[in-house]
Amino acid sequence: MSRTPRSHRRVRRIALPLVALAAAVAARPRLARRRAAIEHVAADLRNPILYVPLSLRSDRSLRVLRQLSRAPIPPPTGVEVDSRLARSDDGPDVRVVTYGRADRRRPSGALLWIHGGGMVMGRPEQGREL
Repeated sequence: MSRTPRSHRRVRRIALPLVALAAAVAARPRLARRRAAIEHVAADLRNPILYVPLSLRSDRSLRVLRQLSRAPIPPPTGVEVDSRLARSDDGPDVRVVTYGRADRRRPSGALLWIHGGGMVMGRPEQGREL
């Protein structure tokens, strides 16, 4: 097993915090612009994720964003969840998730919510807390 020389570990221990500090300083103007833009969002719709600079410019950033969207959110109490695949003849199958109260009268109204992820990222469960 090869080991990293002690001098390399020392350089990393010093260089990594300096690189992180430089990145933080460089990001300050972008964060200020983002903060100003978020001020126009209704207060009850603001979420800390809005401050994260989301970008799909690289495979790596897409992988990170996909991992973030996998965090499980339990359904609210009293809500039944049903997940099905909607088959497609000319495209990929699409997973459809429906939510409903067990005691609701049928037929009843519905809300169709289409996630804006463009089938690139995101999951239906992300909207449960809304």
